Amino acid sequence: MNKQTLIEKLQDKQILAAENTQLLNTAITTNQVQFDEFNDLYLPLKESHYWDSIYFENQASELKNNFSKERCEHLIKVKEKLQNIGERGFIRNPIFTAETTTSNSPPLGSEQKISTKYTPSKELLNHLQTGNLSRVRTELKIYLNDMNLSPDSLNDSFLYILQNHPEVYEEHRVYSIAKDIDKNKDSWDWDYFNLQQVYLNRNFSWERIEHLRKVRTILAAEGIEEFQPISRTSISQNDQQTQSSHNFQALHDDAPNDESANDNHFLKVALMVGGAVLAALALIISISR
Repeated sequence: MNKQTLIEKLQDKQILAAENTQLLNTAITTNQVQFDEFNDLYLPLKESHYWDSIYFENQASELKNNFSKERCEHLIKVKEKLQNIGERGFIRNPIFTAETTTSNSPPLGSEQKISTKYTPSKELLNHLQTGNLSRVRTELKIYLNDMNLSPDSLNDSFLYILQNHPEVYEEHRVYSIAKDIDKNKDSWDWDYFNLQQVYLNRNFSWERIEHLRKVRTILAAEGIEEFQPISRTSISQNDQQTQSSHNFQALHDDAPNDESANDNHFLKVALMVGGAVLAALALIISISR
């Protein structure tokens, strides 16, 4: 077994963590591969409450830069947890805590049709090509808050990801920092829309983003001011709520690779699109972790 083969097997979400452990131990005892000295300067190892699919992807990619025994063992532990809780894309062997619930039903929407006129944006395609789930999710959040984006385009963007790159969406879970969806339409308003985005930032599931799309569509149809398209005149009068393509591109350029940076980037997106309540709540959650 060579180094590249071992890296690929560690990165493969469908290979059991236990099998990875055996392969790694064999590689160590037989000196089949040369390991690097552990270095966490660029991507430190974090505690288990940070572990999610994005964290796994980032740590898996870092193996190319720091192929150390410590990082390999850490990645296996992360994979084991995600496989045990049934994270989307990982082998399922569910083990849930009392505060965690999941939906094992196939995501609604996979049978829906995408408009034949729909073409993914250049930014979205670039992020998908690089395989950076964090950037793809940030792009979809920007779409969600761009009130100038038509309901059909928004729907097509979300469906395109669901049907072609389902790994972007996490398994739907409800827990302390990602509370449940409220199906009572009387509860839906601007603050509710922002609060649900905080939960989406912690559990980026199809169910959550599709719910937010519906909330936005319905409130826009009811004429709620915050959900109406923003004219160029309105944008120039209020820089803090600008949604121009130029500023959105600036956000694309500094999109993050780790969870801490993703939180900061998410706050910047929230403030730019006028989600002051969302930004405040996300900051509170970030500080309290």
